Amino acid sequence: MSVCIIDGKEYRIEIAKTPFATEWLRLFNNKSLPVKARYDTNAYEKLYKVLNLHKDFFKKIKLQSLSNVSENDLWDRKKLQELHLEIVTFQKNYKKSTEMANINTNNDWDYIHAKNY
Repeated sequence: MSVCIIDGKEYRIEIAKTPFATEWLRLFNNKSLPVKARYDTNAYEKLYKVLNLHKDFFKKIKLQSLSNVSENDLWDRKKLQELHLEIVTFQKNYKKSTEMANINTNNDWDYIHAKNY
């Protein structure tokens, strides 16, 4: 398995066997590439803050995944799918659930659903 080093940390990665990856490795293997800009984490930070702010409400309405989110969960694609499924299932099972959730979260419910993809 290949290793990618970012900010001095080693990450094990799997490189796809594609013409693009082959050419990329030919050009850049064992080279340091400068970072042009910092990764923008504003959306992630706001989503975590909003989820944390309303976790007691989510516990009350039995949305376990939304009430137990850790910071790292929002970087995990499977966890995001689980959160989104919980939101969609809740909205499907309860009429006017979106309206009720928005009232109780000061319209943050719409933000959570929109950002949780």
